[in-house]
Amino acid sequence: ENYVTGKFSGRISLWKISQKDLARSRPLAKLCISTLIHCNEGGQMKSRAAAKKPGRKDFLRFANALLTLQSTQDCEQFLGDLCTPAELEAMVDRWRVVEMLKADMTYRDISEKTGISVTTVGRVARCLEMGQGGYQVAWERTGSVKPKSKASKR
Repeated sequence: ENYVTGKFSGRISLWKISQKDLARSRPLAKLCISTLIHCNEGGQMKSRAAAKKPGRKDFLRFANALLTLQSTQDCEQFLGDLCTPAELEAMVDRWRVVEMLKADMTYRDISEKTGISVTTVGRVARCLEMGQGGYQVAWERTGSVKPKSKASKR
């Protein structure tokens, strides 16, 4: 028998998986289970010591760095250095969803028009309604502002 542990949403779970169940499971499930067993046995899964995780002060220093940006060009350069293309795409997608939700488009219409999953659209909508207010503040401050081109002066 194999025992697999995992930490999800702050809870540690333990699963008992027999070789028979492992052999009967679908190929993708087998891969997932094997990966979990490997990681549980000290495999190559990346982890970070609790003491090294960024704290509130680190976040505030980062937020202050964002506040120093004075133009869309500054922001584009900073985010281009900071984020991977996939991370930038995800953030831009979420902002597109905010704009479309504010235009009263349905989740399904947004998903069909953009290719963004209905789940992501729902997550953004939930943040608009019950989040920390960041989307709303940004929307109110930029809602009628057209994006400036790269050629615009600071």
